[in-house]
Amino acid sequence: MFIRQGEKYFTASILVTFIAIALIKFIRIELAHMEGGLGVFFPLELAILTAFLAGIYLINYEKFKKFNILIRLFIITAGFGLASIPVILALRVNENFLAQMNDLFSVLSSSLQKVFSSNSSTEIPLLSKILSPEALKKTTKAVFFRSYIFDYFVLISFSWWAGIRIAFKYKTAALKNPEKPHKILQLSELKLEEYYVWPLILSLAVILLDLWVHTGVLAAIAWNAALILLLLYGLVGIAIIKFFLKFF
Repeated sequence: MFIRQGEKYFTASILVTFIAIALIKFIRIELAHMEGGLGVFFPLELAILTAFLAGIYLINYEKFKKFNILIRLFIITAGFGLASIPVILALRVNENFLAQMNDLFSVLSSSLQKVFSSNSSTEIPLLSKILSPEALKKTTKAVFFRSYIFDYFVLISFSWWAGIRIAFKYKTAALKNPEKPHKILQLSELKLEEYYVWPLILSLAVILLDLWVHTGVLAAIAWNAALILLLLYGLVGIAIIKFFLKFF
């Protein structure tokens, strides 16, 4: 939309999309009489939707384009991480949310134990311990906090890249501004500055330290940062391999 119609129409489409999805979810909750039940997830769903649409808007914002795409992605992702802190803190003290999550993990635990023990006439103690609600909750919590910022980075990056690819596929970018067409970032053009290796080394060091000393929030930040940088270095590695394959 940004490439086809410009920033004005892109902003309008973002707002219309947000309002439409919010209304649909609100109506669904009202019709299902979920107040105090699953309706507790409604604000969380709106927060996730807002974060996604805000990221898409900012990455295409004209005044923000003085930075290269990687810097823009880093800034937006860091902003998302900071904005998520009050949401997480609010959910931690929300009794309705915690009760719903406990119920969900109890149902999940019961279902998984039935599936894995269906072929056995005796209950396996270790399996019951691994698939207990508390164990599942602990594992899910660890995986979530170690990767949710990375997941947002991947989502925004792919959405931006896919949008440009689709626009060029239908030649709308060239028609919109033929003298200054948008340029698709090719994999071979992705370059990382030398100093990017230092945040990666520091992140890996914190992750290793967390194996012996509990570092709390620092470990979660390190995991997300390491995953993002490893993804970028992996893409650069693929580009290098593709470059050498052209000569064979």
